[in-house]
Amino acid sequence: MNNFSDESSVKLATLFKNSYMALLIWLLTVGVGTSLANLMFHGRLSAYVGAGIQIYMVSSVVLCLFCAFFSTNKSVVPSPQSSPLVILVAIGANLTALAPAAMSDESLFLTILATMILVSLLAGFFYFAIGYLKIAILMRYFPYPVVGGVLAGMGGLLIDGGLTVLTGLEITRFSWTQLFQIEYLFRWLPIAAVSLGLLWMLRRWRNMLILPLALGLSLGLYFLSQVFGGGPALAQEVAAQPSASLAFSLSAFTQVDWGMILSQAGNITVLIIFSTFNLLTNLSATEAVFQRELNFNRELLVSGGANIISALFGGGMIGFPAVTHSTLAHRSGSDGRVINIMLALGLAFTLALGLPVDKLFPVTVLGGLLLFLGFTFLSDWLMEARVQLPRTDYLTIVVMMIVIVVFGLVWGVLCGIVISIAFFVMQYSQIRVVRQHFTGGKFRSRSVRSALENRLLGEHGESILVFRLQGYIFFGTGFKLYRNIKARITQAEPGQINYILLDFRMAQRVDVSSAMDLLKLEQLSEEHGIHIAYTSASPLIRYVLTRTYHSVQRDLEPNFLPDLDYALEWCEDSILAETHLADMSQVSIERQIDSHVLLHKAEIGLLQRYLRRIEVEEGTVIARQGEHSDSLFLIESGKVDILLRNEHNHIARLHSMGPGSIVGEVGFYLHRPRTATIVATEFTVLNVLDSGTLRRIEAEEPLVVAMLHNFIACVLSERLSSTNHIVEELME
Repeated sequence: MNNFSDESSVKLATLFKNSYMALLIWLLTVGVGTSLANLMFHGRLSAYVGAGIQIYMVSSVVLCLFCAFFSTNKSVVPSPQSSPLVILVAIGANLTALAPAAMSDESLFLTILATMILVSLLAGFFYFAIGYLKIAILMRYFPYPVVGGVLAGMGGLLIDGGLTVLTGLEITRFSWTQLFQIEYLFRWLPIAAVSLGLLWMLRRWRNMLILPLALGLSLGLYFLSQVFGGGPALAQEVAAQPSASLAFSLSAFTQVDWGMILSQAGNITVLIIFSTFNLLTNLSATEAVFQRELNFNRELLVSGGANIISALFGGGMIGFPAVTHSTLAHRSGSDGRVINIMLALGLAFTLALGLPVDKLFPVTVLGGLLLFLGFTFLSDWLMEARVQLPRTDYLTIVVMMIVIVVFGLVWGVLCGIVISIAFFVMQYSQIRVVRQHFTGGKFRSRSVRSALENRLLGEHGESILVFRLQGYIFFGTGFKLYRNIKARITQAEPGQINYILLDFRMAQRVDVSSAMDLLKLEQLSEEHGIHIAYTSASPLIRYVLTRTYHSVQRDLEPNFLPDLDYALEWCEDSILAETHLADMSQVSIERQIDSHVLLHKAEIGLLQRYLRRIEVEEGTVIARQGEHSDSLFLIESGKVDILLRNEHNHIARLHSMGPGSIVGEVGFYLHRPRTATIVATEFTVLNVLDSGTLRRIEAEEPLVVAMLHNFIACVLSERLSSTNHIVEELME
């Protein structure tokens, strides 16, 4: 019996909590809806405020039911959103301004209503398509400051609307001074102070109950003043505009001016795009409150379907999950699905009974709500963003907010995009386009050369300049590259620089302006007797450079080389060719060993008797990767490539080796299978030492074996030293 009683108490407490939260959110929904309806339909359309409230409530009912049954989280509570509606207000103001003098108020209202329904349908389909295609993440690529600028601009427009409701003035950039006249000043200044105080309390204590309780207190004071008379000045005026019933018949839409609606295509496009960002921002903020991940694509599907159905039933106000409502439901421990159903039923009964909710709120409360919403946007995007965002992004938001308030939404968005692009270009141009730069004196090709060749390249390698480029090379970074290399060329002594290699392996694109800079660099280098080559250029970069060269001289061709290694080898071969070392095409065993180890010719001759001399034609495979290794090769003349085949059957050249080099020593000494394939790239003469012969030399000539091991140790040490220089250069 006690268990039954306890269970009943818990259920009763839960029901009370859900009902209480549903009542508070109903109060917020009706209050904000009435405020926004007054903002949407004022002036010559003030008779349709009641219709605006009905549209808002129809949208709310559909949104709540959709979230109750289809949302992925039980605490999500939606509502029509103020930021898209502010853009709708701007569109409505434009339509009112465009309306011919002979156009009736009813036709103008129906035109605005048709616009609202059309926008709700388009936004719904847009949300649904993004959710269905699961591409919500693509919206993240839009400049964040532009989104913030639009929302800050919405705050400015909401404040304009609040001042209009409170003073009856049409606020324009020419009428701001009227607000400070005594007859208007005291209509809005106290309300603005109260709204700012309410915002401060909300920021100070972070309790979402502050807003609905303050709204309920305001209404309580208002009704007490009406009952007892002589109420405070804050509650003297009542929004008593006559309401109008909605006209959903197809015949009514024959009065719609579709040409006027078409003229607002730009604003409608902006509204749909930015309402999508607003939706994603709300979902992100709701995730932070819930401390759990939401399925964005599913929520987009739900919001899309809700807005489509809402439009078909006469609602035309874009809505999606509301951070305030969802936070109230979550932090109170209430069941959001139950709240959504209760709220939908409450709003439906309000509509069915025809309760004059527009009579429940004094003008001061309606205007105060609009000011509060506007101050909230400005607080988020002008105050808090000041310490959260970089200075350039914050400046973009401030400028956009001013332009939107003064000149309109489309101009503000265009201004924000232009500023964002300008700042991006300025910031990107500061990125170093040269990732690394070094000379051929330290960074060599993978062509393994004799000791004498290495010494010669060490002496002349500084004449090779290598620049490894990165990123997108455009007019901002391309000119800096040209100016940098030009300074090196003009300041160098004659003959100090002979080769310039530009490596594009990490560069994505080159624009035409940068290609022209490279062409000027080519012409300058030619005057100084310097050769330029481009390495690892993508087909697109090759195309841009070739077209640019041809535009100046038809037969002028850029020097493209496959990669940096081939380019360095080309430079090194050219340097060695200029030294006139004809005998370097053949390096005898005597000369190879004598360059590293000081021995008598007789001792070297002993080694030569043990080596087997072979000749191979171009293309001959000398050793295969994975084969048993029992010999090493000393190259007397010709050239071989060391090729590595990976698990995907891709082949890469590791080294190119010429006269005076040793190959195959790794597998020979470690007694492991060949680690790479050795292929002759031209007619080649080799001296072969196999493992059986080595054991025979060890037994017969110990001094010769010691000499051989000393020689190989010197060669391997040179390779290691060269590798260390390369690593050191790359780490700078």
